[in-house]
Amino acid sequence: MKKEIILAAALMVSALASSQPDHYDQNHWRHRFQNRPDEKVQRLDSVIGVIRENETGLDVPDYVFIYDYDLKKDYPKEVTRLDLPERANSNRQLYLYTPDGFKTRYLYQVWDGSNWKDFMLTEYTP
Repeated sequence: MKKEIILAAALMVSALASSQPDHYDQNHWRHRFQNRPDEKVQRLDSVIGVIRENETGLDVPDYVFIYDYDLKKDYPKEVTRLDLPERANSNRQLYLYTPDGFKTRYLYQVWDGSNWKDFMLTEYTP
């Protein structure tokens, strides 16, 4: 029994070693989500959060995040959360970026019923 386990482990290690590439070029180390010229980048326009009601067992939409982008920018400048089903303002997140895409500022605001109130400010230094 012990010999079979050792033999199986040795076969697995040799199979894994033979499945690895022979060399690593620059493309291997590139971030796996980096855009390629032939890929179309898709941006989120909204995300719906769902909760499950215990009594009925139904999934009910609870909130929606709406993403707003600058023209030709890949990162959102504003993300607004609306409570469902009434689509009432809940909170929003405002972002500022450097020209090369680094986040420099994040402002979290909450809705008080009539206007946005600053709640938290985070500044980044790239």
